[in-house]
Order: sequence, then structure tokens, then C-alpha cells
Amino acid sequence: MGNTPHTSSTSASVPTIARSSRQRQLLILAVAVTVVFSVLAATGVASADHARGDTIALVDGNGNYTVLAELREGARTLTFQFGRRGDVPLMGDWDCDGDDTPGAYRLSTGGVYLRNANSEGDADRTFLFGNPGDRAVSGDFNGDGCDTVSVYRSHQATAYVKNLLDFGVAEYEFLFGNPGDRAFAGDFDGNGIDTIGLHRNSIGRVFLNRTFIGTAATPIGFGNPDDVIVAGDWDGDGIDTPGAYRPATGVFYYRNANRTGPADGSLFVGRNLTVIAVSGLDTKAFDGPSFEPAPEPTTTTTTQPPAAPPPSDP
Repeated sequence: MGNTPHTSSTSASVPTIARSSRQRQLLILAVAVTVVFSVLAATGVASADHARGDTIALVDGNGNYTVLAELREGARTLTFQFGRRGDVPLMGDWDCDGDDTPGAYRLSTGGVYLRNANSEGDADRTFLFGNPGDRAVSGDFNGDGCDTVSVYRSHQATAYVKNLLDFGVAEYEFLFGNPGDRAFAGDFDGNGIDTIGLHRNSIGRVFLNRTFIGTAATPIGFGNPDDVIVAGDWDGDGIDTPGAYRPATGVFYYRNANRTGPADGSLFVGRNLTVIAVSGLDTKAFDGPSFEPAPEPTTTTTTQPPAAPPPSDP
């Protein structure tokens, strides 16, 4: 009996120490979580004002842009005009601030016109690159966080990749694909560097290149002949995958894996448009109407066709 007070005292002190230890652990965890989210918010990674996945811009023949904050109906939009009728519209982060803004490639002259704001106004940078008739693509081709403009010379099946926004020779020049192929750009392996992909329009076949030598392309079946292919990180996993705009029906299809298969999602956007992949948007500036295109035609098919037979290697 003489030991009872000692035993009781020890039993009472153990929970007190445990509670104190747990409180310290919870406090440390709360501080750590606060620091992590503060860093992510500062870099834009966890900011609610930035879309988690890539989205698209819709451009008509007169350079009128409608940028969707998200890849869905009812998304907030941003609208403005840039470029002339007949220009090839582009989007890219030209000034390395994390936000994509418009560009235009003038087919008749090889002129490049870039603006650093999503609003109407003059170009902030202009220069000549490529030959009249080249197909311009935009991307971050060296992983420095800044987008540049490169070209694909379709009739010669030659890509010219440039890492500076000015007149001059390309850093990379290589044969890739077949004459008549159409180029797009994307980061197909998640390493932070964009490379050139091709769409063989005649058979609806997509080729993804992960180098700048044109000999390591991966063929995948996605979309139909006459679709227009772009690439974007639609699900926010860090890897760009194909999207296909079908001008005949006005439907945009996207897939979340770089392998043959059906679309993971689709959105009716309208006919006679140019569709551009867009990333890095500060959506606080989106003040346009919600995106509500005309109803999708009842004859539109939402399934992908069987994969085309493998063509010859590009």
C-alpha cells in the first residue's frame, strides 16, 4: 500500500508528457505545411489563379482570340485581337514571366510578331525567321522557362529549332518525317524541354520525337485524317499529350497518355477555328463571358476511329 501514491503519480505523468510531445509534433507539422504551401503559392504551383492543366485558345480567321481558363464548358474566358487575317496564331511565354501571351507568324514573309500581354495592342518583339510558307510552332526547346518560335519546312520535311527570339540561324536543323507532315511541339516525356511532333494528315498518324535529331519518333494512333493536332498537359501531370481539333464537326478531343487509344475527353468548340494549347495562365485576368459554344451537332461522333496501320518510319 505504501507504493500506491508513487504508482498513481507515475501513471498520471505519462499521458501529460505524451500530450505535450504530440502537441509539439503537431505544431512542427503545421509550420512545415505552412512553409511548403507558401513556397508553392509564391511560385504559382499551388495558386488558385493558375489552371492545374493546360487549356486552349480559339482563334478565328481575323485574329480574334478566346482563351479558356479551363478545358470545359462554362469556363471563364479572356478575349482580345492580335495579328492579321492569314497569320498563323501562336501562344507562348515570350518574356519568361510564367504567362502565355499571343504571337503571330506571317506566312507571306516569315515575320514573327509577339506580344507580352493578353490584350489588343502592338507587338513587343518582331523579327524574321524561316521562309514564307514555313509552319511555325512555339515551345521551350532548351528548358530555360522561356518559349521561342521554331519552324517546320513541310515540303522539305526539315525542322529548324531556335532558342532565341531574334533573327539568326537555328540551333538545331534536322530531317524529320515526310513531305506534307504537319508539326506541333510539346514536352512528351516530362523533362521540361519541348520537342517537335508530327501529324501525318493522310493517315491520321501522330509521331512524337523526344530529341532534336529526328530518328527516335514514337508513332501513335490518335484522331482522324484532316484533324489538326496540338499537344498539351491536359491533366496536369507534367507530360504533354495529343489533342485533336476536328474542323468538320468543331469538336476538340484530348488524350492523357502518349500511346494509341481513344480520347479521354472532348469539347465542342465550334467550326472554322485554329486551336492552340495554352499553359501558365494567370486566370485573375479572365473577365470575359463563360464559354458556351453553340450546341454540338447530333451527327458528331465522340469515339475515335480504329488506329491506322503503321506507316513507314519518319
